Amino acid sequence: MQNLILRTILTFAMKFISDMLTKENVQKYGDKIFDLIEDFVADSETTIDDTIVLPIVAKFRSFLDIPDLPDEPRERRREDSLTNMPDPAGN
Repeated sequence: MQNLILRTILTFAMKFISDMLTKENVQKYGDKIFDLIEDFVADSETTIDDTIVLPIVAKFRSFLDIPDLPDEPRERRREDSLTNMPDPAGN
């Protein structure tokens, strides 16, 4: 019985993950992660990390085909997240 439940959960989880791993999602969220790293490194007081980390991030972007997308204004991101929220009533 436990095996059946585990297999069912894994099947749904794998379906969910494969649906989420579209090229557009990987590029969008990968860009956000790389932007966070780049901003953190650029804002640090040392320059050694700039010479080491930033070229590595650029290589990862190139290898994974994740372009450096333009940043969305903060207000726009907040509005989009609020308008894209699911309706609790199911409408």
